[in-house]
Amino acid sequence: MPETIPRVTSALASSDSDDPFRVKLEVDLAPEAALLLRDLSRDRHWSVGDVLRNAIGLLKVAADAHDRGKHLAIVDENFQVEQEVVGF
Repeated sequence: MPETIPRVTSALASSDSDDPFRVKLEVDLAPEAALLLRDLSRDRHWSVGDVLRNAIGLLKVAADAHDRGKHLAIVDENFQVEQEVVGF
């Protein structure tokens, strides 16, 4: 049975909410990205919005660090770098 790909389109619109600081966002994603988003949401027991908010927060941390000449890395329990995150 083929995997169901979540429907995600593109546009930025005002929210139906009474909160003026919330924005409803629709995004065009490649099928692979949509499946990854779905899987992250399911595996973490988070909403898709929570996955996107956390991803945006992580990108902000990485971009700010890069702007200050810092690096983002995955380290082991001994603080040895296993993988540096690049491309910001």
